[in-house]
Amino acid sequence: MKKIYLLQCLLLGALTMLYTSCEKCDHVILDNNDAFITHCEATGDFGTSEGQITKNNIKIFVPSSEHIKNLKVTFKISENAIIDKKPENITDWSELVTFIVHSKSGNVSTEYYVTVEPITPDEKKHFPGTIRIGSQSELNEFGKLGYKSIDALYLQTNDAADPILSLEPLSLLTDVIANLNIISIQATDISFPNLETVGRFNVHSLPTEEINLPKMTVVSGDFSIGAESPVGNMPESHDKLTKVYTPSLKSVGGIFIFLSCPAIQSLEYFSNLKSVGSDIYLTGVFKNLKGLENLKKAGYLKIASTEMTSLDGFMFEEVAILDLYLKNISSLEPLKTLERVTEQMILKENSTLRNLKGLEHIDANSIRLSRFQYVNTLEYVPFKENMNFVLIETFPALNNLKDLSVIKNINSLLIGGMAEISSLEGLENIETITSVLKIQSASKNLVQENATCPC
Repeated sequence: MKKIYLLQCLLLGALTMLYTSCEKCDHVILDNNDAFITHCEATGDFGTSEGQITKNNIKIFVPSSEHIKNLKVTFKISENAIIDKKPENITDWSELVTFIVHSKSGNVSTEYYVTVEPITPDEKKHFPGTIRIGSQSELNEFGKLGYKSIDALYLQTNDAADPILSLEPLSLLTDVIANLNIISIQATDISFPNLETVGRFNVHSLPTEEINLPKMTVVSGDFSIGAESPVGNMPESHDKLTKVYTPSLKSVGGIFIFLSCPAIQSLEYFSNLKSVGSDIYLTGVFKNLKGLENLKKAGYLKIASTEMTSLDGFMFEEVAILDLYLKNISSLEPLKTLERVTEQMILKENSTLRNLKGLEHIDANSIRLSRFQYVNTLEYVPFKENMNFVLIETFPALNNLKDLSVIKNINSLLIGGMAEISSLEGLENIETITSVLKIQSASKNLVQENATCPC
């Protein structure tokens, strides 16, 4: 029997090596035969326009016929491929230009047809492409053309001698179909007085003092202020931001992010927001949750404020994940509106609560509670017969587990940091633990790990 098993293992290993080798060979062959233009952009005094690649045709939109002059076009092509001529050397883009890309192997060649299309005067209300602006002079040039809508707009200073200081030339904009992305500009006031709808709105610009969006009603994708820094997991602090004016914002279709703005102590700027289609991430120094009263549902709801003393304003009825940092909260009663947590409830870090009253009506399959200094009872925690995951960690005042007695079936149960617990009483009704049981206490006689049942 052992010989048969060994032979099966050897055959499986050989097949795995063969399959892996074939995959690698195919990958190399495909790479050698790749002959594509993968990205195209054209830079002029208006900024940078991204080319639209459709099979073998590339179309580049520019704001007017005047902007065809002095246009610098660049491509990205398949790795190790060769192109028959450099687009940087083309000086006349008034006619169609043909390029041929040859694969590294020499077996494949792909022909591309590139046209530069100026927007004619009767189409000037909408720019059907993506523009990247890196200087104030570029922004001024694009702004004076008077576009009211655009597919996508990216603003990021890339010329230290000509930083973006004012967005006033873009004041006619009413709609951005896809992304409006503002990263690292020097303007202190980010204002779009006529902007009404955006596909995705993102601001991560430390000098910003005010964001004014008086007419913006709908963001169909994500809304993000203070998005995470590219380096590390913590966002840089927007110390100078003191005002976010969005009185008309009613709907965000994607994720809502508002992070690390220490000068803003209120969420009431968002008081008319009625729906968020996905997750909500809020961090800062706001005192309470007033301003969020109209929101009833969310995906991942993460709230962390070092200055929050009250959950007033919490009116959510259903979330996928509830993740609350509760450092200075003295009552969980405002959570009574919450009926269901479909994935897990995470509550952590509190030094004022004596009990967890306010949780008792919540239907949750997974519960994580950690670092509650003075809570001495789990009476109001909504345990039930069938649970997925329970973590109870660092409750130094808790002296028993009796409130877990309702649990009969659970996937994982982890209990730790309980200096006062000396008995497993409360776990006697558990019939099945399908994954992990881990209990650690200061008592030397109370340590169990990876057991199947504490009974």
